[in-house]
Amino acid sequence: MNINDFKNLLDGVILDRGLDYYKTGRVLSLEKENNQWQAVVRGSDDYCVIVELAGDGAILTSSCDCSYEYGEYCKHQAAVFYAISNLPRAQRKQSKSNKPDLKAILRAQSTETLAEILFAHAEKDNRIKSELLFRFSKSGEIEERAREMIKASIKSATRKGFVDYGCTDQAVEGAKKVIEIAMGMIGASSALSRVKLLIVALEELMELLNFCDDSRATVGGTIATAIQLLGNVTSEPEDGSDHTAEIFNLISEHALSSAYNGWNDWRIDILEACIPLCGDPVLRERLENHLRSGSFNGYLKEAFQEMQLKIIKDFDGEEMAEAFMEHNLDNNSFRRAIIKKAVSIGKLKYALELCLDGEKQDAIYPGLQESWKEIRYSICERMGDKLSQITLAREFLTAGNFIYFPKLKALHSEEDWPKELDKLLEILKGGIYERVLVAEDLKPMIMERCRQNIWRVPDLYMHLIPDYKNELNPLFLQLIKQRAAFVSDRSGYREVCEIIGCYRRACGEAPVLALVGELFVTYRKRPAFVDELNKVLK
Repeated sequence: MNINDFKNLLDGVILDRGLDYYKTGRVLSLEKENNQWQAVVRGSDDYCVIVELAGDGAILTSSCDCSYEYGEYCKHQAAVFYAISNLPRAQRKQSKSNKPDLKAILRAQSTETLAEILFAHAEKDNRIKSELLFRFSKSGEIEERAREMIKASIKSATRKGFVDYGCTDQAVEGAKKVIEIAMGMIGASSALSRVKLLIVALEELMELLNFCDDSRATVGGTIATAIQLLGNVTSEPEDGSDHTAEIFNLISEHALSSAYNGWNDWRIDILEACIPLCGDPVLRERLENHLRSGSFNGYLKEAFQEMQLKIIKDFDGEEMAEAFMEHNLDNNSFRRAIIKKAVSIGKLKYALELCLDGEKQDAIYPGLQESWKEIRYSICERMGDKLSQITLAREFLTAGNFIYFPKLKALHSEEDWPKELDKLLEILKGGIYERVLVAEDLKPMIMERCRQNIWRVPDLYMHLIPDYKNELNPLFLQLIKQRAAFVSDRSGYREVCEIIGCYRRACGEAPVLALVGELFVTYRKRPAFVDELNKVLK
């Protein structure tokens, strides 16, 4: 797309709105440096639009930081396209704007003048005030000031007690600044200070989740970042002062707070930040007691076991870690790891026993049980146990897993395969039955399938032409007429016309023209259907 012809290519509604924004002066600024234009457009907020042009005016890239997601270009971008295209060509080619150097101007002012300006702005905007108080607070006040700054951002974005979808970026501004400042701290107690600030941010953000629309995961993403940074802090070597126990207590208590009820993934990630601190035997025992306590089931229990395993690997070595997995084979990931190890060292019978035990353990979970059978199949392949492979392959096919059909066929001789195929066709049903018919090119049986269920004709006809062209014709006619009588909206009419397209490919042009003519007469009072039928003829 080119800046000189964008009006011919953009959506009409977007163009109209963009033109209105341009004409009403909502493009507040437009500056160019090299081949990149940057503009600020006033909408429900001020949005930044960046457009990169080639020398011939081609639009190389274009972006806007608004939340519009229903097309490639929004009305703010369209407004900027109008603004650029209406500039004189000489001005479009200007390489750099005459933008004042604000930093140089500020540096030239006296401290008193700058303080007065900052104070005036802080009195008008509580967010600025809270940020200044935080940035210049004393060490004993820093967490309190951080909390105030985060709350100020949230309050500024809150309307009638709720933060809407489009306001979450504004709501998390304070938390993001706190996180940024925390990670830039240096000094003897920086690790402890960082952790305290990150937990303040997490507490306020978790509370924010209760009264906001976080569809874009803006709040959730900021929470995830803060949690990741907690792990970064604890993974760094201690900075000269021993705050390990205090850091451990802060993180573990926060992780186990009620704020994370229903947010177990985050709770687990926060607790994992304590693992690097487990070189201290007292702290290690305390964390392992947390992980073992309570009647945890399913996913949470396995996640806590994974954390215990990581502690053992980090501080006790691989041999102890393997013994721990052997002792906790109810954890499926541990069982798989032990099976993999057994296979790698040739203990195939032991690996097979572990698979069979896994099947019994997960008997009420069909998906898990099948995964153990798949591993068992691969072990049987290694052992050359064809009989077990055949039995398992049959089970997989009966359950609808077609991947094992060519494997099953390869396990039989040419003389034995027809008998095996007959047995299979007696027990298979639905889609897997049809796939076997197609794979074996059993056209008479495919045709019979179509006669028994005409709704399958559009999916199976390509495996029958040209041999069964005459037999398919009446089935297509019956299906199309039945479907046409049933549907009553545009999407239904399109579906009928798609089947007509299949009919044309199966039986040729002449019968399609005759059928469409009949449908025109029958449904002449349905203009949407007539419109779709006309498309078939084009």
